[in-house]
Amino acid sequence: MVFTRKLLVTSLLITLLYLLFVVYSMNSALINTVIVGNYSLGFKVKLFSALFLGLQTTMTNLNLLLLTINAMLTGLTLSLTVQKIGQLRKMGNIHLVAGGSSLLGIVSGGCVSCGLPLLSLLGLTGSLLYLPFKGAELPYVSLFLLSLSLVFLIRNNRKEAYCEVPKKRKK
Repeated sequence: MVFTRKLLVTSLLITLLYLLFVVYSMNSALINTVIVGNYSLGFKVKLFSALFLGLQTTMTNLNLLLLTINAMLTGLTLSLTVQKIGQLRKMGNIHLVAGGSSLLGIVSGGCVSCGLPLLSLLGLTGSLLYLPFKGAELPYVSLFLLSLSLVFLIRNNRKEAYCEVPKKRKK
């Protein structure tokens, strides 16, 4: 079975961390001020929960849906990738695994204004000007790439879980 309880819990945890990271990146100045400032723990908890629960007020319903789907796909993809690395490590046959679609999913963050600061760290901000929708298509591209990588990971895990019986040759 590809989706075990442990895998789903890990995926859910990664999804939650992804969403928290997006909330943090959108409100980093405020969060840094509150963390460093002399505020009570109760105030900090109230502020963080208000920012997280108020996420739907900062973006459109479509962007919120794309963000949530990208977060879930990132969680599943990362969990399956870690599971695959563990299987390969046990067999002693580990190779480099690239997670470019997960990186794109993380930096797109459901809205362009969230992903641009992260893309600038990679030096890619200027290249967004040449995209047809000035970077608004990043969540869709990451959705496609994450879906594609998830399908390949599931197929690969299913092939290894079941032995294929060779067909008899006709004489």
